Amino acid sequence: MPMIDLAEPLRATLHDFGQDAVVNGGPATLRVILDTAVADELTGGMIDHTGPVAVAAQNEVRATGLVQGDRLIVGDVDYLVLAIHADSLGGMIIRLGVAPIAGA
Repeated sequence: MPMIDLAEPLRATLHDFGQDAVVNGGPATLRVILDTAVADELTGGMIDHTGPVAVAAQNEVRATGLVQGDRLIVGDVDYLVLAIHADSLGGMIIRLGVAPIAGA
């Protein structure tokens, strides 16, 4: 029986709808889908804050060596990697914050 590749739909989505992000100023790049929505919601007495986040393939994140505290430049915005969490389908959820401007 052939194995089912659960990461294939993610790779196809990243290929079709993703954009390249530069890791720590380059040369390494990572294909991501970026969601810049910021939402605060009250759930069960707690405030849940999300956004911005990027989704990427686990193997690509590992290949670039991206870790918490690194920079991820998407378009013309320089983000700080706040956390990286694996999902069960071959993806990584990368929580982002706007990186501080040098010298500020």
